[in-house]
Amino acid sequence: MSNEKNINMAKKPTNRRKKRKKKESKASPEFYFSQATNYVKAGNLDDAFENYDKAIQLKPDYTDAYLNRAKLHLELENFEDAINDFTSILEYKPNNAHIYFCRGWARFLNDDVEEAILDCDIGIGYEPDFDYGHFIRGISKVHLKRYSEAIEDFDIVVRLNPKHVDIYFYRGTAYMRLEQYETAIADYDKALEINPHDYRCREQRHSAMVKLGHEVQSLEQEGIEYVEDPDEEISVLNSQESSSKPIHLFYERVEHDNDTEWIGDNEDILEWFGDGSEYDEEITEIIENADKMIQENPENLEPYLQRGLAKNDKLDWEGALPDFEKVLESQPDNIEALIGRGVVKNGIGLHEEAIKDFTKAIELNKNNSIAYFRRGLTYVYLRKFKEALRDYNTSIRLDPTDPKVYTTRAIVFDELGHQGSAMKDVLKAFQLLE
Repeated sequence: MSNEKNINMAKKPTNRRKKRKKKESKASPEFYFSQATNYVKAGNLDDAFENYDKAIQLKPDYTDAYLNRAKLHLELENFEDAINDFTSILEYKPNNAHIYFCRGWARFLNDDVEEAILDCDIGIGYEPDFDYGHFIRGISKVHLKRYSEAIEDFDIVVRLNPKHVDIYFYRGTAYMRLEQYETAIADYDKALEINPHDYRCREQRHSAMVKLGHEVQSLEQEGIEYVEDPDEEISVLNSQESSSKPIHLFYERVEHDNDTEWIGDNEDILEWFGDGSEYDEEITEIIENADKMIQENPENLEPYLQRGLAKNDKLDWEGALPDFEKVLESQPDNIEALIGRGVVKNGIGLHEEAIKDFTKAIELNKNNSIAYFRRGLTYVYLRKFKEALRDYNTSIRLDPTDPKVYTTRAIVFDELGHQGSAMKDVLKAFQLLE
Protein backbone atom coordinates (compact mmCIF):
# COMPACT_ATOMS: atom_id res chain seq x y z
CA MET A 1 0.00 0.00 0.00
CA SER A 2 2.79 2.37 0.88
CA ASN A 3 4.48 1.78 -2.47
CA GLU A 4 1.22 2.35 -4.32
CA LYS A 5 0.65 5.54 -2.37
CA ASN A 6 4.13 6.80 -3.23
CA ILE A 7 3.57 6.09 -6.90
CA ASN A 8 0.28 7.97 -6.90
CA MET A 9 1.87 10.94 -5.13
CA ALA A 10 4.67 11.00 -7.64
CA LYS A 11 2.21 11.16 -10.48
CA LYS A 12 0.19 14.08 -9.17
CA PRO A 13 2.58 16.91 -10.13
CA THR A 14 2.85 15.47 -13.65
CA ASN A 15 -0.92 15.38 -13.93
CA ARG A 16 -1.17 18.99 -12.79
CA ARG A 17 1.39 20.06 -15.36
CA LYS A 18 -0.58 18.31 -18.07
CA LYS A 19 -3.74 20.05 -16.96
CA ARG A 20 -2.05 23.45 -16.99
CA LYS A 21 -0.66 22.79 -20.44
CA LYS A 22 -4.05 21.69 -21.67
CA LYS A 23 -5.68 24.80 -20.23
CA GLU A 24 -3.10 27.08 -21.82
CA SER A 25 -3.61 25.47 -25.21
CA LYS A 26 -7.26 26.48 -25.03
CA ALA A 27 -6.45 30.22 -24.61
CA SER A 28 -8.89 32.16 -26.78
CA PRO A 29 -8.08 34.72 -29.48
CA GLU A 30 -9.69 37.30 -27.22
CA PHE A 31 -7.22 36.38 -24.47
CA TYR A 32 -4.23 37.01 -26.74
CA PHE A 33 -5.83 40.21 -28.04
CA SER A 34 -6.25 41.46 -24.47
CA GLN A 35 -2.67 40.49 -23.65
CA ALA A 36 -1.42 42.34 -26.72
CA THR A 37 -3.36 45.46 -25.73
CA ASN A 38 -1.79 45.38 -22.28
CA TYR A 39 1.68 44.98 -23.78
CA VAL A 40 1.07 48.00 -26.01
CA LYS A 41 0.13 50.10 -22.98
CA ALA A 42 3.30 48.93 -21.26
CA GLY A 43 5.39 49.79 -24.30
CA ASN A 44 6.41 46.18 -24.93
CA LEU A 45 5.76 46.08 -28.65
CA ASP A 46 7.57 42.81 -29.40
CA ASP A 47 5.28 40.87 -27.06
CA ALA A 48 2.32 42.84 -28.39
CA PHE A 49 3.07 41.72 -31.94
CA GLU A 50 3.52 38.13 -30.77
CA ASN A 51 0.11 38.10 -29.07
CA TYR A 52 -1.67 39.75 -31.99
CA ASP A 53 -0.09 37.08 -34.21
CA LYS A 54 -1.42 34.32 -31.92
CA ALA A 55 -4.89 35.87 -31.86
CA ILE A 56 -4.96 35.98 -35.66
CA GLN A 57 -3.64 32.43 -35.98
CA LEU A 58 -6.54 31.19 -33.85
CA LYS A 59 -9.06 33.48 -35.53
CA PRO A 60 -8.03 34.42 -39.09
CA ASP A 61 -10.99 36.84 -39.45
CA TYR A 62 -10.15 38.78 -36.27
CA THR A 63 -10.27 42.22 -37.90
CA ASP A 64 -9.72 44.15 -34.66
CA ALA A 65 -6.41 42.34 -34.19
CA TYR A 66 -5.36 43.18 -37.76
CA LEU A 67 -6.33 46.82 -37.19
CA ASN A 68 -4.38 47.16 -33.95
CA ARG A 69 -1.38 45.42 -35.45
CA ALA A 70 -1.55 47.75 -38.44
CA LYS A 71 -1.48 50.74 -36.09
CA LEU A 72 1.65 49.39 -34.46
CA HIS A 73 3.28 48.89 -37.84
CA LEU A 74 2.44 52.48 -38.74
CA GLU A 75 3.96 53.68 -35.48
CA LEU A 76 7.16 51.89 -36.39
CA GLU A 77 6.90 53.13 -39.98
CA ASN A 78 6.58 49.58 -41.29
CA PHE A 79 4.24 50.78 -43.99
CA GLU A 80 4.27 47.61 -46.09
CA ASP A 81 3.24 45.51 -43.09
CA ALA A 82 0.50 48.00 -42.23
CA ILE A 83 -0.77 47.86 -45.81
CA ASN A 84 -0.86 44.06 -45.61
CA ASP A 85 -2.91 44.18 -42.42
CA PHE A 86 -5.40 46.66 -43.88
CA THR A 87 -5.63 44.40 -46.93
CA SER A 88 -6.44 41.44 -44.67
CA ILE A 89 -9.25 43.41 -43.04
CA LEU A 90 -10.70 44.21 -46.44
CA GLU A 91 -10.83 40.51 -47.28
CA TYR A 92 -13.40 40.16 -44.51
CA LYS A 93 -14.93 43.65 -44.72
CA PRO A 94 -14.72 44.56 -48.41
CA ASN A 95 -17.16 47.45 -48.09
CA ASN A 96 -15.45 49.29 -45.24
CA ALA A 97 -14.67 52.74 -46.61
CA HIS A 98 -12.61 53.82 -43.61
CA ILE A 99 -10.19 50.93 -44.02
CA TYR A 100 -9.67 51.87 -47.66
CA PHE A 101 -8.83 55.40 -46.50
CA CYS A 102 -6.44 54.03 -43.86
CA ARG A 103 -4.71 51.83 -46.41
CA GLY A 104 -4.64 54.73 -48.82
CA TRP A 105 -2.88 56.89 -46.26
CA ALA A 106 -0.39 54.11 -45.48
CA ARG A 107 0.30 53.78 -49.21
CA PHE A 108 0.79 57.53 -49.48
CA LEU A 109 3.33 57.38 -46.67
CA ASN A 110 4.99 54.50 -48.50
CA ASP A 111 5.27 56.61 -51.69
CA ASP A 112 2.67 54.45 -53.45
CA VAL A 113 0.71 57.56 -54.33
CA GLU A 114 -1.18 56.18 -57.34
CA GLU A 115 -2.29 53.20 -55.23
CA ALA A 116 -3.34 55.60 -52.48
CA ILE A 117 -5.60 57.41 -54.93
CA LEU A 118 -7.15 54.11 -56.04
CA ASP A 119 -7.93 53.22 -52.43
CA CYS A 120 -9.55 56.60 -51.90
CA ASP A 121 -11.57 56.13 -55.09
CA ILE A 122 -12.99 52.86 -53.74
CA GLY A 123 -13.62 54.25 -50.27
CA ILE A 124 -15.34 57.34 -51.63
CA GLY A 125 -17.51 55.08 -53.75
CA TYR A 126 -18.82 53.51 -50.55
CA GLU A 127 -18.90 56.71 -48.50
CA PRO A 128 -18.87 59.77 -50.77
CA ASP A 129 -19.46 62.32 -48.01
CA PHE A 130 -16.55 61.43 -45.76
CA ASP A 131 -14.18 64.40 -45.98
CA TYR A 132 -11.11 62.44 -44.83
CA GLY A 133 -11.10 60.37 -48.04
CA HIS A 134 -11.32 63.42 -50.28
CA PHE A 135 -8.56 65.10 -48.28
CA ILE A 136 -6.15 62.17 -48.71
CA ARG A 137 -6.97 61.91 -52.39
CA GLY A 138 -6.50 65.65 -52.78
CA ILE A 139 -3.05 65.82 -51.22
CA SER A 140 -2.06 62.72 -53.18
CA LYS A 141 -2.98 64.50 -56.39
CA VAL A 142 -1.02 67.58 -55.31
CA HIS A 143 1.94 65.25 -54.76
CA LEU A 144 1.56 64.16 -58.39
CA LYS A 145 1.16 67.79 -59.53
CA ARG A 146 -2.45 67.15 -60.58
CA TYR A 147 -3.48 70.43 -59.04
CA SER A 148 -6.82 70.98 -60.78
CA GLU A 149 -8.01 67.51 -59.80
CA ALA A 150 -6.80 68.09 -56.25
CA ILE A 151 -8.85 71.29 -56.07
CA GLU A 152 -11.97 69.33 -57.00
CA ASP A 153 -11.42 67.12 -53.94
CA PHE A 154 -10.63 70.08 -51.73
CA ASP A 155 -13.85 71.76 -52.90
CA ILE A 156 -15.77 68.78 -51.57
CA VAL A 157 -13.96 68.92 -48.23
CA VAL A 158 -14.85 72.61 -47.95
CA ARG A 159 -18.49 71.79 -48.59
CA LEU A 160 -18.47 69.02 -45.99
CA ASN A 161 -16.36 70.84 -43.39
CA PRO A 162 -16.37 74.60 -44.10
CA LYS A 163 -14.65 75.52 -40.81
CA HIS A 164 -11.60 73.43 -41.56
CA VAL A 165 -8.60 75.82 -41.68
CA ASP A 166 -6.16 73.33 -43.19
CA ILE A 167 -8.25 72.63 -46.25
CA TYR A 168 -8.19 76.31 -47.26
CA PHE A 169 -4.44 76.30 -46.80
CA TYR A 170 -3.94 73.26 -49.04
CA ARG A 171 -6.41 74.44 -51.66
CA GLY A 172 -4.66 77.80 -51.64
CA THR A 173 -1.40 75.90 -52.11
CA ALA A 174 -2.80 74.17 -55.20
CA TYR A 175 -3.95 77.51 -56.61
CA MET A 176 -0.48 78.91 -55.96
CA ARG A 177 1.00 76.09 -58.04
CA LEU A 178 -1.40 76.99 -60.85
CA GLU A 179 -0.31 80.64 -60.47
CA GLN A 180 -3.90 81.62 -59.64
CA TYR A 181 -2.72 83.95 -56.93
CA GLU A 182 -5.92 85.94 -56.40
CA THR A 183 -7.90 82.75 -55.85
CA ALA A 184 -5.21 81.49 -53.50
CA ILE A 185 -5.44 84.76 -51.54
CA ALA A 186 -9.20 84.27 -51.21
CA ASP A 187 -8.59 80.86 -49.63
CA TYR A 188 -5.96 82.22 -47.26
CA ASP A 189 -8.34 85.04 -46.32
CA LYS A 190 -11.06 82.50 -45.54
CA ALA A 191 -8.66 80.51 -43.37
CA LEU A 192 -7.62 83.66 -41.54
CA GLU A 193 -11.27 84.51 -40.86
CA ILE A 194 -11.52 81.21 -39.01
CA ASN A 195 -8.13 81.48 -37.34
CA PRO A 196 -6.47 84.91 -37.58
CA HIS A 197 -3.30 83.45 -36.05
CA ASP A 198 -2.61 80.87 -38.76
CA TYR A 199 0.87 82.05 -39.75
CA ARG A 200 1.24 79.58 -42.60
CA CYS A 201 -1.66 81.26 -44.39
CA ARG A 202 -0.30 84.71 -43.60
CA GLU A 203 3.06 83.77 -45.07
CA GLN A 204 1.55 82.23 -48.18
CA ARG A 205 -0.87 85.12 -48.64
CA HIS A 206 2.08 87.51 -48.44
CA SER A 207 3.91 85.49 -51.11
CA ALA A 208 0.86 85.58 -53.38
CA MET A 209 0.59 89.36 -52.95
CA VAL A 210 4.25 89.72 -53.88
CA LYS A 211 3.70 87.56 -56.99
CA LEU A 212 0.89 89.92 -58.03
CA GLY A 213 3.23 92.89 -57.64
CA HIS A 214 1.39 94.43 -54.70
CA GLU A 215 3.25 96.46 -52.14
CA VAL A 216 2.84 94.75 -48.78
CA GLN A 217 4.09 95.40 -45.31
CA SER A 218 6.95 93.17 -44.24
CA LEU A 219 5.78 90.21 -42.22
CA GLU A 220 8.80 90.67 -40.01
CA GLN A 221 7.21 93.89 -38.74
CA GLU A 222 4.29 91.80 -37.59
CA GLY A 223 6.55 89.30 -35.85
CA ILE A 224 5.96 86.65 -38.51
CA GLU A 225 8.84 84.70 -40.01
CA TYR A 226 8.78 85.38 -43.74
CA VAL A 227 9.27 82.52 -46.19
CA GLU A 228 10.80 84.16 -49.27
CA ASP A 229 10.32 81.17 -51.52
CA PRO A 230 6.71 79.95 -51.38
CA ASP A 231 7.94 76.52 -52.44
CA GLU A 232 9.78 76.20 -49.14
CA GLU A 233 6.51 76.03 -47.21
CA ILE A 234 4.80 73.56 -49.52
CA SER A 235 7.66 71.47 -50.88
CA VAL A 236 6.67 68.63 -48.57
CA LEU A 237 3.66 68.06 -50.77
CA ASN A 238 5.46 67.22 -53.98
CA SER A 239 9.07 66.32 -53.27
CA GLN A 240 9.81 62.71 -54.14
CA GLU A 241 12.84 62.82 -51.84
CA SER A 242 10.85 64.10 -48.88
CA SER A 243 10.47 61.64 -46.02
CA SER A 244 8.18 64.01 -44.15
CA LYS A 245 4.82 63.73 -45.82
CA PRO A 246 2.04 66.07 -44.62
CA ILE A 247 0.91 64.00 -41.64
CA HIS A 248 -1.04 66.90 -40.11
CA LEU A 249 -4.37 65.99 -41.71
CA PHE A 250 -6.65 67.95 -39.46
CA TYR A 251 -4.42 69.71 -36.98
CA GLU A 252 -2.56 72.97 -36.86
CA ARG A 253 1.02 73.54 -35.84
CA VAL A 254 1.27 74.47 -32.20
CA GLU A 255 3.58 77.38 -32.89
CA HIS A 256 0.92 78.77 -35.25
CA ASP A 257 -2.06 78.12 -32.98
CA ASN A 258 -3.96 80.85 -31.16
CA ASP A 259 -4.74 78.40 -28.32
CA THR A 260 -8.27 79.77 -28.09
CA GLU A 261 -10.02 76.43 -28.05
CA TRP A 262 -7.59 74.81 -25.61
CA ILE A 263 -7.78 77.16 -22.65
CA GLY A 264 -10.04 78.03 -19.78
CA ASP A 265 -12.97 76.15 -18.41
CA ASN A 266 -15.04 75.84 -21.58
CA GLU A 267 -13.12 73.16 -23.46
CA ASP A 268 -16.19 70.94 -23.77
CA ILE A 269 -18.36 73.59 -25.43
CA LEU A 270 -15.87 75.21 -27.76
CA GLU A 271 -15.73 74.00 -31.34
CA TRP A 272 -12.25 72.53 -31.72
CA PHE A 273 -11.77 73.67 -35.30
CA GLY A 274 -13.48 77.02 -34.80
CA ASP A 275 -12.08 80.16 -33.27
CA GLY A 276 -14.63 80.32 -30.47
CA SER A 277 -16.19 83.52 -31.82
CA GLU A 278 -19.68 81.99 -31.73
CA TYR A 279 -19.30 81.80 -27.94
CA ASP A 280 -18.33 85.45 -27.48
CA GLU A 281 -21.78 86.30 -26.13
CA GLU A 282 -21.68 83.43 -23.68
CA ILE A 283 -18.20 84.37 -22.49
CA THR A 284 -19.23 88.02 -22.12
CA GLU A 285 -22.22 86.93 -20.07
CA ILE A 286 -19.98 84.86 -17.77
CA ILE A 287 -17.75 87.90 -17.20
CA GLU A 288 -20.69 90.22 -16.55
CA ASN A 289 -22.25 87.80 -14.07
CA ALA A 290 -18.91 87.42 -12.30
CA ASP A 291 -18.58 91.22 -12.09
CA LYS A 292 -21.97 91.44 -10.37
CA MET A 293 -21.17 88.63 -7.94
CA ILE A 294 -17.85 90.27 -7.02
CA GLN A 295 -19.58 93.59 -6.39
CA GLU A 296 -22.09 91.88 -4.11
CA ASN A 297 -19.48 89.83 -2.24
CA PRO A 298 -15.82 90.69 -2.93
CA GLU A 299 -14.69 87.90 -0.60
CA ASN A 300 -16.23 85.15 -2.75
CA LEU A 301 -13.34 83.75 -4.79
CA GLU A 302 -15.35 81.58 -7.21
CA PRO A 303 -16.45 84.46 -9.50
CA TYR A 304 -12.82 85.62 -9.73
CA LEU A 305 -11.87 82.15 -10.96
CA GLN A 306 -14.70 81.97 -13.47
CA ARG A 307 -13.96 85.48 -14.74
CA GLY A 308 -10.29 84.63 -15.15
CA LEU A 309 -11.11 81.50 -17.13
CA ALA A 310 -13.53 83.43 -19.33
CA LYS A 311 -10.93 86.12 -19.99
CA ASN A 312 -8.49 83.38 -20.96
CA ASP A 313 -11.01 82.30 -23.56
CA LYS A 314 -10.91 85.84 -24.95
CA LEU A 315 -7.09 85.84 -24.84
CA ASP A 316 -7.28 88.75 -22.38
CA TRP A 317 -4.13 87.76 -20.52
CA GLU A 318 -3.70 91.07 -18.69
CA GLY A 319 -7.29 90.96 -17.52
CA ALA A 320 -7.19 87.32 -16.47
CA LEU A 321 -3.95 87.39 -14.49
CA PRO A 322 -5.19 89.53 -11.53
CA ASP A 323 -8.19 87.23 -11.10
CA PHE A 324 -6.02 84.12 -10.82
CA GLU A 325 -3.62 85.95 -8.52
CA LYS A 326 -6.56 86.94 -6.30
CA VAL A 327 -7.66 83.32 -5.97
CA LEU A 328 -4.15 81.95 -5.41
CA GLU A 329 -3.40 84.57 -2.76
CA SER A 330 -5.96 82.91 -0.48
CA GLN A 331 -5.99 79.44 -2.04
CA PRO A 332 -2.43 78.68 -3.24
CA ASP A 333 -3.40 75.06 -3.94
CA ASN A 334 -6.35 75.85 -6.21
CA ILE A 335 -5.57 73.65 -9.21
CA GLU A 336 -7.90 75.40 -11.67
CA ALA A 337 -6.35 78.76 -10.84
CA LEU A 338 -2.83 77.36 -11.17
CA ILE A 339 -3.61 75.93 -14.60
CA GLY A 340 -5.38 79.14 -15.61
CA ARG A 341 -2.41 81.27 -14.53
CA GLY A 342 -0.07 78.90 -16.38
CA VAL A 343 -2.09 79.47 -19.55
CA VAL A 344 -1.77 83.23 -19.04
CA LYS A 345 2.00 82.94 -18.61
CA ASN A 346 2.21 80.95 -21.82
CA GLY A 347 0.16 83.65 -23.52
CA ILE A 348 2.62 86.38 -22.51
CA GLY A 349 5.67 84.26 -23.29
CA LEU A 350 6.72 83.29 -19.74
CA HIS A 351 6.94 79.60 -20.57
CA GLU A 352 9.34 78.58 -17.80
CA GLU A 353 7.08 80.27 -15.25
CA ALA A 354 4.08 78.50 -16.79
CA ILE A 355 5.79 75.13 -16.28
CA LYS A 356 6.12 75.90 -12.56
CA ASP A 357 2.36 76.44 -12.27
CA PHE A 358 1.49 73.29 -14.21
CA THR A 359 4.03 71.27 -12.23
CA LYS A 360 2.54 72.42 -8.94
CA ALA A 361 -0.94 71.50 -10.19
CA ILE A 362 0.38 68.02 -11.05
CA GLU A 363 1.99 67.66 -7.62
CA LEU A 364 -1.39 68.46 -6.06
CA ASN A 365 -3.24 66.00 -8.30
CA LYS A 366 -1.21 63.49 -10.29
CA ASN A 367 -4.38 62.38 -12.12
CA ASN A 368 -5.14 65.76 -13.70
CA SER A 369 -4.83 65.07 -17.42
CA ILE A 370 -5.28 68.74 -18.37
CA ALA A 371 -2.27 69.82 -16.30
CA TYR A 372 -0.06 67.28 -18.10
CA PHE A 373 -1.46 68.39 -21.45
CA ARG A 374 -0.81 72.05 -20.65
CA ARG A 375 2.71 71.41 -19.48
CA GLY A 376 3.37 69.29 -22.56
CA LEU A 377 2.16 72.13 -24.76
CA THR A 378 4.54 74.49 -22.96
CA TYR A 379 7.44 72.13 -23.59
CA VAL A 380 6.52 72.22 -27.28
CA TYR A 381 6.74 76.02 -27.21
CA LEU A 382 10.22 75.56 -25.75
CA ARG A 383 10.98 72.85 -28.36
CA LYS A 384 11.65 70.31 -25.60
CA PHE A 385 9.90 67.56 -27.49
CA LYS A 386 10.98 64.57 -25.39
CA GLU A 387 9.65 66.21 -22.24
CA ALA A 388 6.46 67.10 -24.10
CA LEU A 389 6.04 63.50 -25.24
CA ARG A 390 6.23 62.20 -21.68
CA ASP A 391 3.52 64.59 -20.57
CA TYR A 392 1.27 63.80 -23.53
CA ASN A 393 1.66 60.07 -22.88
CA THR A 394 0.56 60.57 -19.28
CA SER A 395 -2.33 62.82 -20.28
CA ILE A 396 -3.59 60.20 -22.75
CA ARG A 397 -3.24 57.43 -20.18
CA LEU A 398 -5.41 59.46 -17.78
CA ASP A 399 -7.92 60.51 -20.45
CA PRO A 400 -7.71 58.55 -23.72
CA THR A 401 -10.80 60.30 -25.17
CA ASP A 402 -9.46 63.83 -25.69
CA PRO A 403 -8.70 64.41 -29.40
CA LYS A 404 -6.63 67.56 -28.88
CA VAL A 405 -4.00 65.64 -26.90
CA TYR A 406 -3.52 63.14 -29.74
CA THR A 407 -3.39 66.07 -32.15
CA THR A 408 -0.58 67.85 -30.34
CA ARG A 409 1.28 64.61 -29.59
CA ALA A 410 1.24 64.00 -33.35
CA ILE A 411 3.11 67.28 -33.76
CA VAL A 412 5.73 66.09 -31.27
CA PHE A 413 6.10 62.74 -33.05
CA ASP A 414 6.51 64.61 -36.34
CA GLU A 415 9.22 66.84 -34.88
CA LEU A 416 11.02 63.77 -33.50
CA GLY A 417 10.92 62.13 -36.94
CA HIS A 418 8.34 59.45 -36.12
CA GLN A 419 5.88 60.09 -38.94
CA GLY A 420 4.20 56.71 -38.50
CA SER A 421 3.35 57.45 -34.87
CA ALA A 422 2.21 60.92 -35.82
CA MET A 423 -0.13 59.53 -38.45
CA LYS A 424 -1.55 57.07 -35.93
CA ASP A 425 -2.36 59.90 -33.53
CA VAL A 426 -3.94 61.98 -36.28
CA LEU A 427 -6.18 59.07 -37.22
CA LYS A 428 -7.13 58.58 -33.57
CA ALA A 429 -7.95 62.25 -33.14
CA PHE A 430 -10.04 62.19 -36.28
CA GLN A 431 -11.95 59.10 -35.07
CA LEU A 432 -12.71 60.82 -31.76
CA LEU A 433 -14.07 63.84 -33.59
CA GLU A 434 -16.51 61.82 -35.69
